Amino acid sequence: MIPHLFGIEVREYQRAIAKSALESNTLVVLPTGLGKTIIALLVAVERLSMFPDDKVVVLAPTRPLVLQHARFFKEHLAGNSVSSATLTGESPPKPCRVAQVPRLGCDGLPVQGMWRDLSRRAT
Repeated sequence: MIPHLFGIEVREYQRAIAKSALESNTLVVLPTGLGKTIIALLVAVERLSMFPDDKVVVLAPTRPLVLQHARFFKEHLAGNSVSSATLTGESPPKPCRVAQVPRLGCDGLPVQGMWRDLSRRAT
């Protein structure tokens, strides 16, 4: 079941795409402004409710987009028992194991920095 998100007008096509993404691997290609981030949030919320011990990682190609996703997810996940971390590769990684990254594994990080950050975190 696709969740209802307070403060967001979720369109029917976004719900349909999110449902498809929950059922199988999905690549969402939509023009700017048609709600790819909303779809990602719908999928993340549903996955975390289905698998409460799992994590969600959101990737973005640039630091500004990472920070935009981080703000959006934090704003619309407020009140949920979800913690998050934002990794951009610009700040040194804190020493911890990958297993210690919060449930919303990363709000996002540039793909190039992902492996570097995670490899530094893994021990």
